[in-house]
Amino acid sequence: MERTELTSEGLKNALKKYTIEEAIVEYIWNGFDAGATSVYVEEIKNNLEGTYAIKIFDNGCGINRNELDKKFKPIFQSEKKEYKQNIDINIKGQKGVGRLSFFNIAQSALWETVYMLEGKKYKYTIGVNASDLIQYIPSQEEETTESCGTAVTIYTNSILPYDNLISFIKKEYAWFLQLYKDKALYINNSKIDCSELLFEEKIESNSFNGISYQIQICVWKNKLNDEYSKYYFLNSEEKVVFKENTTLNNKGDNFYHSVFVKSNLFNDFSFDSPLPSNNLLSLK
Repeated sequence: MERTELTSEGLKNALKKYTIEEAIVEYIWNGFDAGATSVYVEEIKNNLEGTYAIKIFDNGCGINRNELDKKFKPIFQSEKKEYKQNIDINIKGQKGVGRLSFFNIAQSALWETVYMLEGKKYKYTIGVNASDLIQYIPSQEEETTESCGTAVTIYTNSILPYDNLISFIKKEYAWFLQLYKDKALYINNSKIDCSELLFEEKIESNSFNGISYQIQICVWKNKLNDEYSKYYFLNSEEKVVFKENTTLNNKGDNFYHSVFVKSNLFNDFSFDSPLPSNNLLSLK
């Protein structure tokens, strides 16, 4: 049995703002952060058709049991926040509390995870109760032939707010799913399609002196959740190595947009200083 590095009451104060939609979004991001190509949200019902659990599962890399201290202990010091050159910084974990966001909507949560180590796959579980958030209970691991990935089951009496959840998720992931067409998100076996939020899209590709680039501009009909209008700079492996707000945020003109710049120029580029990007955006 291990314990995190903050009091349970302190954690509850930090987590009490989470709605059921926000909590589910945190778990979905955890899946994509782990390299998943598909994430599923499933409402589990009892024999009387009442909701008793919500399950979010992915086909990511799983959670290495040897790294549990990094994943579950450093509350408010998430390792995801550390910037590393040439590492995809789409990762959304900011304070290391997302995994405990079930607190407001459930009594407990159970993680079932499969990861690979030295050519072998291992499976184990991690349990957390809402009554004592600073305590997490990992099981012994066992070798398995199952596919890698993680499933977290939130045991709750809350009914999945299907319509609100779909709308919230579309505004959360529109830019991400538009950028990464190989990623997919499902709610109760229905694939999420964010194309209805897209007002206009423009793509331009070219090369100069051995430097290739593609600029993709997406203009949205409405403001996305917490993602401001941004430039995203991707290397040749299509990993986001830097992002920053555009100069057209908070101007009151309802011009919501995402600009993706893909180039081999960014394979070894240093983004220690902001780019002079004022002229990148020409679509208005």
